[in-house]
Amino acid sequence: MESFALETGEHVLTGRPIEVSPEPQRCDTCKKDHAGCTRLKNKARCDRCDENNYPCSLNVEEDITDSKRRKLSRMKCAPCRQSKIKCLPENRIWDGTLGSRCDACKKANRPCSEPQSANQNRESSAHLWQQAEALTDFEQIASGASSRMNSYGQSRSSTEGEILMNSPSARQQHVLATGVNNTQSLPVDPTWPLPQSGLDMPIRRVEQNQQGHRNGDYTYSAYIDPGVEGRIVRYQYQRLEDANSIRLIKLLPGVPDSEIFASMIRVKHDFPDYCALSYVWGNEPPRETLKIYERSNFWMLNIHPTAHNALRHLRKVNAPVYIWVDSICINQQDNYERSAQVSRMGQTYAEASSVIVWLDPGTSDTSDNDNPIALITELLDISNFDRVVQEESSKKRWQALEDLLRNKWFTRLWVFQEVACAKRVDLYWGKSSISWEDFADIIAALASRVDRFSNLQANAAFLNPSYAYRRLPAPTLVNICNSLFWKSGKGDIISRRYSLETLVSTLVPFESNDPRDSIYGLLALAKLDQSTKDFDLDYGKKFQDVYFDFVALCVKQSGSLDIICRHWAPIRNQKKANRLERPSDNLPSWVLTSLGSPFATYDDPNNNNRLYGDSLVGLPDRNCYNAALGRPAEAQFSKVEHRSDTIRILQVVGIEIAKISAIGGHATKGIVQSEWLDMAGLPSQSIGLEASVSFEQLWRTLVADRDEEGNKAPRWYGRAFLECIQTPSQDMDIDTQKWINSSRTPTLLKDFLRRVQSVIWNRRFFTTDRGGVGLAPRQAKEGDSICILFGCSVPVLLRRHEVEEGPYYQLIGEAYLHEMMDGQAFWRKSEDEIMKDSKIFMIH
Repeated sequence: MESFALETGEHVLTGRPIEVSPEPQRCDTCKKDHAGCTRLKNKARCDRCDENNYPCSLNVEEDITDSKRRKLSRMKCAPCRQSKIKCLPENRIWDGTLGSRCDACKKANRPCSEPQSANQNRESSAHLWQQAEALTDFEQIASGASSRMNSYGQSRSSTEGEILMNSPSARQQHVLATGVNNTQSLPVDPTWPLPQSGLDMPIRRVEQNQQGHRNGDYTYSAYIDPGVEGRIVRYQYQRLEDANSIRLIKLLPGVPDSEIFASMIRVKHDFPDYCALSYVWGNEPPRETLKIYERSNFWMLNIHPTAHNALRHLRKVNAPVYIWVDSICINQQDNYERSAQVSRMGQTYAEASSVIVWLDPGTSDTSDNDNPIALITELLDISNFDRVVQEESSKKRWQALEDLLRNKWFTRLWVFQEVACAKRVDLYWGKSSISWEDFADIIAALASRVDRFSNLQANAAFLNPSYAYRRLPAPTLVNICNSLFWKSGKGDIISRRYSLETLVSTLVPFESNDPRDSIYGLLALAKLDQSTKDFDLDYGKKFQDVYFDFVALCVKQSGSLDIICRHWAPIRNQKKANRLERPSDNLPSWVLTSLGSPFATYDDPNNNNRLYGDSLVGLPDRNCYNAALGRPAEAQFSKVEHRSDTIRILQVVGIEIAKISAIGGHATKGIVQSEWLDMAGLPSQSIGLEASVSFEQLWRTLVADRDEEGNKAPRWYGRAFLECIQTPSQDMDIDTQKWINSSRTPTLLKDFLRRVQSVIWNRRFFTTDRGGVGLAPRQAKEGDSICILFGCSVPVLLRRHEVEEGPYYQLIGEAYLHEMMDGQAFWRKSEDEIMKDSKIFMIH
């Protein structure tokens, strides 16, 4: 028989010794799941089973030497020693939980303590036993517990110095808040999880002195944490039954500012009425504590401060509340469960009686001047709208409202699903709340009164205030949510309007912590077809592979390659990335990151500042151009393992139409450089509209031959450009922003220059070896090939690379080539001529 030796080493995080069991010694659970099985020394379960609370067959009791978990023989707990009875079983392991109590304490349903020998110092156990002595009459009251529970406050009245309560939080908090021992007004919650169902518990009366300190012999905390002080252990998730099951938090009653207690229930199909919480996780670590009663024990779960603040405000004083919170009710460390729960998240929000949006003002002590909800409530009265808008004394209130519209909650990608799928949505700002419908109505109505927002006016030099308002996170969210679905009069979803490609391409400015969620967070909102239904939501995948699958899905569904021209893909640590360099992150060149998008994400305070020109391909089904003359994409996707990397390859068919022969500098801040005018061959003397062909080529190139609505550029654009180049300038550059800022600039000229900015910003002007002119991305170089790929509505730039395995191409980005944007490359060519000119491009 082959023998196996244990491998030893140190844990990478704790530095403690670790033993790795070879394959034959794996526990049954890990063996069934084909997973590795490791354990720390002195630990009774393997790491994987311990982390996920799976049953573990690993028996390592003989290795346990820790003083709190050693085998105990001929030792007694404090109650058994005082009662002079045997403390069995002798060899039990004490870990401080209710499950490690001795048989006698379990039978009596009383607290236990760590067994010790007669000659050991028992001070720590003895004082805990004495503290819990008031609870030892469980045996006497257990037989009458049920009848007292059903006739609560009638068949038995409270005795002096003692109070009967059924909910631990209600018991403790009622006494603390009122100082009296009469709880007849409190409702009974028979589902409260006590060690013995329905068990009433006498607790010594607790009083509060004038300084707010608690006086008295005992509190309920002595019961919820018997044994070793600070013994409450980290919460361990129990497996859900299947993908249709969810967890709910049963938030137990409590008064404000008291500790939060809850129980966690697993439900399937027959859900109680519950609300779903929508909030911002934030960058702070989960440092607040939620105590959960489950499996006859209290567990500690660390939660985010924002969620903790929301739960504290949303719980009731006299009744439990069922709440679903994604970060708490989903085991975030289990990728399988996380994938399954995210897949049904839209259904979870739809089945909730309401969705509560917690905007977290940071403090609940806000006056009407600081409370934007109060201002919105006033604006809802149409008769008061003009008066409230025109009040000069309310500048502080309008600033508070503008700050609300920039609240980080509105920048989250997930909120589209949370709001759009919900039956009812209420926004909470501290103690104030408003329905989503009322909020959305006012946000839409205020679009015509943006003059009241001071920050938008301060930025008016750079963006039209109305446009800037529409780009605020809240108005954008409201507008898109209103158009996501076709709904019935009752609010039921009849059908979804947009494809997954459209949603991902449109919602680039919204933020998600996990790059994969830029796709996963929108699946529930997308138009359903078989391809979308089959899209694999799997958090076990690398985000690069998720992007690979998404692009392949888009090409398959649309027959178009336009997705490879859009800057849609978020990357890890995006806020720290350099927008001027192509990030590596092991992405293929045909997955363009959102760092190249026209504006920053909404959580960026400078998101109103333009960074790049608008995309030429536009959104799906709204193409402005038709360079491939409607020819569908011919594409194949593959992966090749090369050394330690995975190379993701896109193989496409197209034609090469020109090469860049000369290229100018990039248009910093939308400035038309004098170098561009020279490259276009404009004469130095004054010219007229008909002076040269190059003049029209240039001004049409500067606006990509389209107006802001995507229509053919009007001829008056030429007159506007002529006004610019005929006006003397010291450096001969055309500073578009300077012209826009000038009060003497005509409105039509400003409209033209804003269109120029939206096209040329950070792009470069080029000429080709065949006499053409156009615009290219900032990364373009001389010698780059201008190609039209079948299925792509605009030309692209490809750069050839020679390697040992053979040549491949790198995608630089989309390009504008004048008079080649509407299929001219295929005009007057037969199918045979087109196939003869076409070639296969391997793009990495």
